[in-house]
Amino acid sequence: MRIYVKGAPEEVTRLCMTTLDANGSPTVAFSNDYREKLIGPEQDINSPNIHSMAAEGLKVLSFAFKEISQQDLNEITSRHPVESP
Repeated sequence: MRIYVKGAPEEVTRLCMTTLDANGSPTVAFSNDYREKLIGPEQDINSPNIHSMAAEGLKVLSFAFKEISQQDLNEITSRHPVESP
């Protein structure tokens, strides 16, 4: 079972340990250096990173997932109940 999250790249990437390639295989370990290269410094709008895209008015989101067990899911939902519409 997978649990998914989406949000600001600065927040989502803090939770990530690896990234996936086009085939869905884990590739690069998320080190602080890799994270900084991906996100980039806010003042450097000329480098190809998240801040440069945001500076152009583009909405930038990150998506992540984690494999969890049914037991983990039960524990999460008991602490944070989901309301039906």
